[in-house]
Amino acid sequence: MAEIRNCSARVYDSSIRTSFMCSKAAKVERDGHWYCTIHDPVRRRAAQEKSNAAHNARMEANRRASALEEAMSMLGKEVFAAYHDDSTTIAEFGDVVANLCEATKAAIAPPPEAP
Repeated sequence: MAEIRNCSARVYDSSIRTSFMCSKAAKVERDGHWYCTIHDPVRRRAAQEKSNAAHNARMEANRRASALEEAMSMLGKEVFAAYHDDSTTIAEFGDVVANLCEATKAAIAPPPEAP
């Protein structure tokens, strides 16, 4: 009959401010210690990496949305000012819009990949 092992992880209980050994049955052995599926270091690391990737994607989406909002606000102010300036020619107005569109593209572009 196979020997039944308990998980080697310690669990902290904040309500009684102490820690105790996990009471679940161990399923995997890592570096000489047995762990249940909840406390398996490999699974925990994979879950943490997945969570970090999702968080980073949300943060990047928020950064790009904020940059787009700021650029569009700036674009609107510049176009409004150029449109209502009687001395602005059509060519100058077109240049203002083109420059601000390029600035908007640069603001929302994803950051370059790190080597």
